[in-house]
Amino acid sequence: MKEKPIDSILSYARHCFTSFDELPFNVIDATICCQMAYLFIEENFENNFSDQGMPVWQLLRAEQFTEMCRALPAEQELTDMIFAFAASPRYRGVRIKYCRNELDPSISLQFSGVVYSFSDTLHFIGFRGTDKSMV
Repeated sequence: MKEKPIDSILSYARHCFTSFDELPFNVIDATICCQMAYLFIEENFENNFSDQGMPVWQLLRAEQFTEMCRALPAEQELTDMIFAFAASPRYRGVRIKYCRNELDPSISLQFSGVVYSFSDTLHFIGFRGTDKSMV
C-alpha cells in the first residue's frame, strides 16, 4: 500500500501507523504531544494525576470535548487531533499521566504540564503555552 503524503501534523497523526520500534520518536511526535498538552484533561478524567495514568483512547468522550478545548482558539482542529491521536496504532497505547494545571491570576501564575508514557522507557513531557486567559 502506498503511503499518503504527510503535509501537516494532523495528517501525520492520521496516516503514520509505523511503530516506534520501526520509526523512533521524532520531532513530529513531540509536536503532536505539545499540541495535545493544550487539552484541559486534568479535571475531567480519573487517574490522570497518577503513575497509572489513563490510556489515550479515553479522550474519545464526546461529552468532554467542549470542556477539554475550553479557552482554546482552534477547538475543531484540536478535536480532530484527539481523534487522530487516540485512533492511531502509533499512539493509541500511550498513557497520559501526571496532568497538572495551575492558574492563579492574583500572582500571575499560569502553568500546565502532562507526561505521555509511550513505554516503560520512553516518556515525553508536554507543556501548555498561553491560552485565552492570558494570565
